[in-house]
Amino acid sequence: PRVNFADVFALADGGKPKEEVPSFAGKIVIIGSTAPSLHDIHPTPLSSTQAGVESLATGIDNALNQRVMREMPKWLGALIAMVMCVGLAFWSYHKSVSSLAAGMLGMPSVMLGVSFLSLNTDHVFLDLNLSAGLGLLFVALLKVWSLIQKRHWFGDVAPDCQQASVWAWRANEPWTDQQLQDMVRALREHAFNCRILLLDITPAQSKLVRWKPFANYLALIGPKVELDAARQELAKIAVSLQAHTGNILTVPDQSEKPSLQISL
Repeated sequence: PRVNFADVFALADGGKPKEEVPSFAGKIVIIGSTAPSLHDIHPTPLSSTQAGVESLATGIDNALNQRVMREMPKWLGALIAMVMCVGLAFWSYHKSVSSLAAGMLGMPSVMLGVSFLSLNTDHVFLDLNLSAGLGLLFVALLKVWSLIQKRHWFGDVAPDCQQASVWAWRANEPWTDQQLQDMVRALREHAFNCRILLLDITPAQSKLVRWKPFANYLALIGPKVELDAARQELAKIAVSLQAHTGNILTVPDQSEKPSLQISL
């Protein structure tokens, strides 16, 4: 309980206090001020205007009742960060990096919320700040890597490509990042020198697609020999993606390669 010092002083001086003063027998008495004008204010994690006497009382009470805030081991935080990064990599490999967009803010927010709740409700502080930061950094690196991959596989055909061919594809809906990622894997395995020609490589959300009339069209461009050899395997990908394919057209003259830019 709090007792006004003026009442205690008045009682000790033989006067009559304004309020009843309890007995201090067998109790720990802390004398201090709570008035901000006396400048005994110290910021704490839970309050920016914590009175020094209250902080001292809290420390003594915690020591007497053996209430100690323990921190999560550092190795456990590192393990959580590694498991989270492995999970993000697994998800982006089987889905797409763009599907992690919602987790860019949601994941760190949830982890920081858990840390705050553990600070207020438990005796163990789950410090997930480092794990949240590493997870956010890992997602950013995945996005950079995805952009580098797109620039490669959606870039120009090799300049020494002889007898280039083009193969037009059409999907029922705008191409999604996951579908394009499946196609990139197929090209990496069966037609490494071929490239994908697409007007817009933005993830196929209706609000982001800039070329909606052409968003479900693309073309595979590369050496004729390599494209013909991979045709059977790529046709299986087309079936799994429910895409319609045309005939493979050959551009025999190297000077006509710019015409591939309008092959869609």
